[in-house]
Amino acid sequence: SNYKHHQKAQPGLIIAYNKVNEPPFGFFCNFYRPYMKTYFLTGMFFLQSLILLSQPAATTANISQLQQEADRHIQRGYFDSAKTTLEKIIHTASNGKNKRAEAAALQQLADMMQQTGRLGEMRKYDSSLLQIAQQLKDTAGLIAVYNRNGV
Repeated sequence: SNYKHHQKAQPGLIIAYNKVNEPPFGFFCNFYRPYMKTYFLTGMFFLQSLILLSQPAATTANISQLQQEADRHIQRGYFDSAKTTLEKIIHTASNGKNKRAEAAALQQLADMMQQTGRLGEMRKYDSSLLQIAQQLKDTAGLIAVYNRNGV
């Protein structure tokens, strides 16, 4: 019967009882005070700034680490693992607005698909690569795409 009153509250999910001058909802119920809100928002802004500033360096390091992993897979002949790793690079590079890394991974994927006889997948990667190579004005990339597709 009294068990309900002795339960420990989850942090951040405190259910406020309707006291005078308190809002009727419990989620972070103390942040209605103006000075608390200011500190909280300033702290969140600072945290977000730190995250955004550290992202490009972290993304580049992550891409080069993934590239080394993909190269190891290719050397060992694990083409499906290499394909998965290269697709991770494409995803990471496109999120980090790193067109050159994205193009390099697409180039490597298209080459690998051609060498393993998966021409449908090669064309899929080449069509994505063609758009990026045109944006970057990458002549070597364009020539590679056209050569692979017999132009």
